[in-house]
Amino acid sequence: MPWHRVVGEGPPVVLLHGGTGDPESYWSAQIPVLSERFRLILTQYPGYGDEAGGDAPFSIPACALHVRDLLDELGVDRASLVGLSLGGAVSLQFAVDHPERVRRLVLADTMSGVWTQKFRRFIDHALIGSIEQGGPDLMFELNLIFAFSERYLAENELLFEQQKEAWRSIDVRKYTAMLRSIRDWSVDERLAEIEAPALVLWGSEDVEIPRVYSERLASALPNAILSVIEGSGHKSCADRPEAFNKAVTAFLLEGS
Repeated sequence: MPWHRVVGEGPPVVLLHGGTGDPESYWSAQIPVLSERFRLILTQYPGYGDEAGGDAPFSIPACALHVRDLLDELGVDRASLVGLSLGGAVSLQFAVDHPERVRRLVLADTMSGVWTQKFRRFIDHALIGSIEQGGPDLMFELNLIFAFSERYLAENELLFEQQKEAWRSIDVRKYTAMLRSIRDWSVDERLAEIEAPALVLWGSEDVEIPRVYSERLASALPNAILSVIEGSGHKSCADRPEAFNKAVTAFLLEGS
């Protein structure tokens, strides 16, 4: 069975992390709160970090298949999915491929495909190009710029040097390969097929995923609502965890 962790009791909820960090650290502000009401399922994507899969190329469809296999092994017929950034893309792919397995979707600071020239150039040059030249240290600094609000940066400055050291173990080759796979992936034309209720979250200071992507999701999904987390950067689960947890809990409880 692939690496996973199950925490709490209640309706099953799969937490699908973004492109940086491990599942437990990524959702550290959610696990203690959400596990009081839900059975949380955390996992690592195949081809990501040190997870099994060796040198197999990373792909979002493979991640969705991985989630299905894990739910099968855990005996979970249907679950809600909470995904941020890359995790939101995996959630959308899973909902397209296995609609009967989805109760509810939380899609935070994410997209259904790269369809604007500005965002494509951002991935190619501000992310992939810069990371390949500057390595993990520059990747960490870019993450601070793109992922967090000015308030978060001011409040957590003392932690950044220690965190930067941890980032030096990241395989830049694998990371940029993941970014290219995200750039070239899309379920944009299939959003109307996803009938599960969806909460689309967007941080008002997210400079990585433009607001138009969240608006497009909310308008194209048949049963979606858009909610803005004021004062949050891209990684809203860490930047404004109280607001994130409140919105997610209320939405998921509607379906329990």
